[in-house]
Amino acid sequence: MERLVKTKVVSRKLNVNPTTIQRWVKYFDIPCPKNDHGHYLFRPEDIERLEEIQDMLQQGLQMSDIKQQEEKGIEVVQPKKGNALKEMDACFQQLQGQLDQLESKVSQKADEVLSYQVLQHRKDMDQMSTKLTELEEKMLVLEEQLLLQVTATNEIRTEFNPTVIKPKKRNWLISLFTL
Repeated sequence: MERLVKTKVVSRKLNVNPTTIQRWVKYFDIPCPKNDHGHYLFRPEDIERLEEIQDMLQQGLQMSDIKQQEEKGIEVVQPKKGNALKEMDACFQQLQGQLDQLESKVSQKADEVLSYQVLQHRKDMDQMSTKLTELEEKMLVLEEQLLLQVTATNEIRTEFNPTVIKPKKRNWLISLFTL
């Protein structure tokens, strides 16, 4: 008499969830007997069939492709491991190329952003320099005005200050004759 095992035992053996086993049984119409509670019981050939399905899924085949091949009576061809490695290597190389392109684009974009920021800062600095020059010019004008006011104020003070004696102006004609 063959030994029948429950779903939980098969799921541990294949290292998948029990609901995954149940889904495979239903999808691939695997004729498994059931116990009194309606739980699947698996024979050794059922377990082998599930292992084959798992291998094909791990190699990249889809469940629908596996089922179509079985329905057409085509023997499911599992890719050889050497071919799978070559295909994976080719995919890796392609992904590496795409990654290099993306890195190049990111670097180019970063350079563009940096150039824009530098130009913007340069423009801001030019504007500040212009404002600073304008302020310096205004300060010079104000200093000259202040100096003129201070000088005018001092002259007014000296004219009206009785303590300051101003020298008298001599007439130049008189000075000529006094020689």
